[in-house]
Amino acid sequence: MKFVPYHAVRNDEYDESKKDDKKPFVLPKSAAGFSYILAYLTEERMLDEGLVRLLISKGLIYEEAGYHNVVFKGLDDEGICRFASRRGILDKDKPFKCDVAGSDKHYGFNIKGNNNTIFVFEGAIDLLSFIDMYGPDDSSMVALGMLSDEPLNTILKANPNIRNIGLCLDNDEPGRNATRVMKSKYEMLGYNVKDFPPPEEFKDYNEFLVALKSRIPEKSR
Repeated sequence: MKFVPYHAVRNDEYDESKKDDKKPFVLPKSAAGFSYILAYLTEERMLDEGLVRLLISKGLIYEEAGYHNVVFKGLDDEGICRFASRRGILDKDKPFKCDVAGSDKHYGFNIKGNNNTIFVFEGAIDLLSFIDMYGPDDSSMVALGMLSDEPLNTILKANPNIRNIGLCLDNDEPGRNATRVMKSKYEMLGYNVKDFPPPEEFKDYNEFLVALKSRIPEKSR
């Protein structure tokens, strides 16, 4: 399917991050299908289609009705959604990103594993790009959605078996500074912490993925 832009109300007309964060947490209404986000994630972000369809089937992401944003859900250890964020698929100049009002910022988009390692990212799409390139290895993964470590801390408290932390934050100044702070903090708490940034010429893992796949002939993918 070829990604075709749609015409809808602009996302910035209802940016809930500017409203009362004490509002009840209610997930945005789901679209009847997922064709827009599938096209965006596979064609614009070059994520593997099978991976995207798997996440949709598991209810971890979905397409919002009306605006066609990607909605990323943050579940707790019981599978209850505590957090959700929207990502616009058309806003090129100023990408639309907005946490759903009432979201618990102690949670983030995450994938639960069964071993003793967790990988940490700034954004959900970078997390998925990492899986696309290196494959799932039964490690846990979390997207902070910011540079606060609260979502990581929540998972560590609920999963004392996790002792290894891989920091996969961005290659910009805020990302590098946050990496240094978190590495020092969690090493002092007894964790084994490694820094796993993308190659230095790329800002984040999705930029790395897009560059990598752009160099691969279509037939060999």
